[in-house]
Amino acid sequence: MFNDCRLALDELGDSDAREINGIIYVLSNGTGKQRANVRGTARQVHKWRIALLSNGEKILESHFQEKGLVVKAGQEMRMLQIPVFCNYGAFDELHGIKDGRLFSDTLQNNTSKYYGAAGIAYLEKLVDDGQDLGGLHEAALSRFISDDLQPQEKRAARMFALVALAGELATEYGITEWSKCAALEAALMCFDKWRNHRGAGSIENRLILESIKSFIDRFGDSRFTATNYNSAVHTVTGRAGYHAGCGNERTYLFNELD
Repeated sequence: MFNDCRLALDELGDSDAREINGIIYVLSNGTGKQRANVRGTARQVHKWRIALLSNGEKILESHFQEKGLVVKAGQEMRMLQIPVFCNYGAFDELHGIKDGRLFSDTLQNNTSKYYGAAGIAYLEKLVDDGQDLGGLHEAALSRFISDDLQPQEKRAARMFALVALAGELATEYGITEWSKCAALEAALMCFDKWRNHRGAGSIENRLILESIKSFIDRFGDSRFTATNYNSAVHTVTGRAGYHAGCGNERTYLFNELD
């Protein structure tokens, strides 16, 4: 139903973390399961390409931790988490309405009455657009790319650039009445907020470091032995390694895995 369009999902926290674990891959990979029909032959596999948008009060990490799960790098790259950062929650401009709650209620009421026209008008303009859309996407992407980006960040930048281009085309088509570059600047801001929230470096390296830190925090005194220990008075069961120094200058030395 939503192929080549946006699929909006409400409140991620209402779903079981174990289900979300697989849903993220299924929706983003764009291919359904192979199933058989009543005659035992394979049905045609459903395929789709969507832009997924969801909201939630929890980040994926905290939601998964409640079920003892760990967020994988692939999931973080398929569902880019952008923190709320505006002056009024999700909004920067209230357009004369006194607070963010009332503005949100007004949006909800209005969108239940008026919908669909902008999307249809946009698609009518888009299918008749003779511009090099691929080239326009690359031009938008150049605004997001810098020398300090990691490969995963460059992959995410392509998604933000696609949103920016779509917004700029909507302005060009007269759909939004936004000023030129407003959509691009908004996408750049969201990209920066995503990078700051995510942290520098590759996700895999960050997860490894977080796992090591968590292990030391939990077992630092029970599974590690000082390098100058007295074996006669100090016994460790299941030793993970040794430590040297003290306080903030302590260095942990892990045993080699078998």
